[in-house]
Amino acid sequence: MVDYEHGQNTVKASPAEAIALLRDDKLHQWMKSFNPPIELPMMGLVNNYDGVEWRIKEMVQMLANPAARQNLVRGIVEYAVESHEAGIVVDFEEVPDASQAHFRAFIGGLAPAMHSVG
Repeated sequence: MVDYEHGQNTVKASPAEAIALLRDDKLHQWMKSFNPPIELPMMGLVNNYDGVEWRIKEMVQMLANPAARQNLVRGIVEYAVESHEAGIVVDFEEVPDASQAHFRAFIGGLAPAMHSVG
């Protein structure tokens, strides 16, 4: 699940649902109405902030689980491809020293997955 943010509104959604929300967005529709469509390079943001607090404990648990890391990589790549993102910004705050190896493993899986799709 991802948090799709639009203005002050945040919605929990799967990557596919976030893409559907993006396509229904009035700005997105306006940009696509031109011939050729207006394309702005955008980069999605992945972080461990829930809008109120930094979710450090949950991030540590996710990073420690190889299957969870791979699931997040798949979701990020799916979202980036479907929404034509120029890239993804990973902003995990306060990664403990004990989790640094797991964080590097996550980035080590994300980078080649993103590069493999363009």
